[in-house]
Amino acid sequence: MVWILKQKFLLVLYFSYLITTVTSSSQTYPIEWDRISSTPTPTDPLSLGNCICDLTFNLCDVNCCCDTDCEQVEKSLFSTCLPEGGGIEQKDYTCIDPSTVVKTNRVITTLVDDQLCVIIDNNPSLGTSIVLPSNPPSFDTLAKSDSYPYPYTFESSSFIPPLPTPSTNTPGSSYVVGENVWTVIDSTQIPLSLLSSDPLGECINTNPITFLSPKSQSTVCFLYTDNLSSSCTTKFSLSQFVDLSSLYISTTPSDFSGISINLANTPSSPSYDPVNKACLNSINALQFSIIYDVTGKILDVALRVTTATIYENSDGSASSELSFGLDFVTEQENNATSFGAPRTKSGNYGYQIGLPLLVGTLAENNYQEAVNQPVDGLMLLGGSDCSEQVGPVTFGENLLVGCSVPILSANQSVVCSDLSDYFLSLLRGNNVPTYLGVYGNSDYMDINNWVRIQEQLPPEVYSSDSIICTGIPTSIHYQITYADTGIVSNPQPKILSGSINYSTSTNYTAIQSKTTIYFNVSFLKITTLTTEEMPAPTHNP
Repeated sequence: MVWILKQKFLLVLYFSYLITTVTSSSQTYPIEWDRISSTPTPTDPLSLGNCICDLTFNLCDVNCCCDTDCEQVEKSLFSTCLPEGGGIEQKDYTCIDPSTVVKTNRVITTLVDDQLCVIIDNNPSLGTSIVLPSNPPSFDTLAKSDSYPYPYTFESSSFIPPLPTPSTNTPGSSYVVGENVWTVIDSTQIPLSLLSSDPLGECINTNPITFLSPKSQSTVCFLYTDNLSSSCTTKFSLSQFVDLSSLYISTTPSDFSGISINLANTPSSPSYDPVNKACLNSINALQFSIIYDVTGKILDVALRVTTATIYENSDGSASSELSFGLDFVTEQENNATSFGAPRTKSGNYGYQIGLPLLVGTLAENNYQEAVNQPVDGLMLLGGSDCSEQVGPVTFGENLLVGCSVPILSANQSVVCSDLSDYFLSLLRGNNVPTYLGVYGNSDYMDINNWVRIQEQLPPEVYSSDSIICTGIPTSIHYQITYADTGIVSNPQPKILSGSINYSTSTNYTAIQSKTTIYFNVSFLKITTLTTEEMPAPTHNP
């Protein structure tokens, strides 16, 4: 029996809520107080966006020939020069029925009709792209064909990369951007090929890795088995994907000896548990880091392995999701200290659509001020039970995330205000941002490059009936306004303002097992502002 004591603004019942442990990321970039100037350099609006490919502070960006952080020896490794400025390219989206596509690595959906929007961007620094045929079949034709959803072949090309073949080229003394990274197996060089997924999502080992193209990549695929008890120790083991005893990585294309892969951690071997009908220590994630220097030589290769437990289905079968990631890390990044540490940008100067929104909080040191930036940007809660992180929030892309917070019965009295504080802590996270970077390259050392977020906390008004709390915050809304600035021929998106607002709802705490909370991010472009234009040159007869 549940006894309820009714008082003003007080709800006493046998109730508690399940505390969610995942919150916003707390890892932040180091602050170099000794480098902070009392007189920051003013921004010249006529020089904005002269090197838009420079997207990292204190680090050379691949194929960015105008990046002042690049030494000449690094530029000699470039395969091309990325666009340097003269306007941000406006790309057109083509939106289609998402049922016609089996898998994508990045999805942008509209809020109206939930269409899958595709954009063509064959930038060589992003990886290898397939040449579009002159007369490709329509998506409706593909969806109705007998081969769907299996891979469709355009003439002699396929969406599935071919298996790697041994090297027949004359090796060079250093890697260049876009060149295959080579492995050495029994004194023979073969391109390094790691996991990817086929159109049905299953794991295949046909993902050739090319040097710095792209600099980071990740993918998710699925492992299936008809009999988990017999395949647990083989199909779900590390050796199934990486043979550390015989695989070596060539430090340069001319290196036929290679270096071994170093394990950052030592995972336990998988084993089958007949009592719980589960595969223990199954491979769950592989994360590679390739360390290289400015001359294009690989110095070290590290691998971090994550394991998990897989439970079999009633028929003995099982499936498991496997994530794979690879990062090329410069020697400078790997040895970075608090001084001169690389820090990502989201544009130079203006923001670029789809890059992380720059956020932070105010940091003070005596009379100095700076912005404390989270490394991962603005992260939100997600997943079915609010136990996962979603993000980072990216500039110009609206986002709506919802998740359900479990509520469990227990012998505990609670007041409505405590319940409100709990939900507010979930919505705000560990460290809600208080500042937004004005430009994509806003310097954390100059507070004038940041705009303060106006936060409107929900009113502390609660009422309670026998089983009801009202006025509980269950939604947070980030609203960002921006506009194009600079010269008309080279507009640079600039954030003008930011605000945080909350919505409240009624919670039927005594009979409700879950409550849904929402995270909403919206961007509004202001088009009524004018931009500065350079004056016409003087004509001298």
